[in-house]
Amino acid sequence: GKDPAIVLEDADLDRAAAGIAFGAFFNAGQTCISVERAYVVDGVYDAFIERLTEVVETLRAGSGDDVDVGPMTTDPQLEIVEGQLADAIDRGA
Repeated sequence: GKDPAIVLEDADLDRAAAGIAFGAFFNAGQTCISVERAYVVDGVYDAFIERLTEVVETLRAGSGDDVDVGPMTTDPQLEIVEGQLADAIDRGA
C-alpha cells in the first residue's frame, strides 16, 4: 500500500530515478497513484540516491505550462506539505 516504488539491484538506476521522480512529482504529487515511498536495496541505495537527487534538482517549480512541479491545489493541501517539509528538515533532510 501507499504507492511504493521498488528498486532492485539489477535496475537501470537512471530510468528508475527518472520514473520515481515523475511518479512522485507529477501534478505536484496530488494524484491517488503518486509515488509516496521508494524501497531500494542496500546494494544500489547510494548510487540511486545520487541519481534521484540529480533528477530532482533539474525540476522546475512554479505555475504555468513550462514547469515540472506546479502549485498545491488548495490551502489545506499546502499546509499538509509545509508540515511534511518541516518534519523532514527536523529529521535531517
